[in-house]
Amino acid sequence: MLQLQPERDIILAYLQDPEFKYLRALAAMYIRLTWNAADVFKSLEPFMGDFRKLKVRGMGGWRLSHMDEFIDELLTKERVCDIALPRMMTRAMLEDAEELEPRESLLGSELESEGEDEEMEGGEEGG
Repeated sequence: MLQLQPERDIILAYLQDPEFKYLRALAAMYIRLTWNAADVFKSLEPFMGDFRKLKVRGMGGWRLSHMDEFIDELLTKERVCDIALPRMMTRAMLEDAEELEPRESLLGSELESEGEDEEMEGGEEGG
């Protein structure tokens, strides 16, 4: 893929394809290797919810992983699949530079509502 240098639309189509998980992993690796940091985070973070199993080859041989772990490694580590990745700004640095919006945790709303429920229960017991 590095020699072919496919257009962004083709790479995004590979990434969006729900049927072929290894094609998605290949597109994610290509994005991490060639795109700028803000585009990498914008493109790959939505796939942190993909929990399908992957066989990943590393220095120690083959291991079982999941797509969300693979994406997380691409976003946070310097080496993935024994390939040294180009240096990339962290998400926090990109948020400080206002290139990315702050990420809202999926658990954030649940934790807030749980905290409100506890406050309501505590207030009723004390009164």
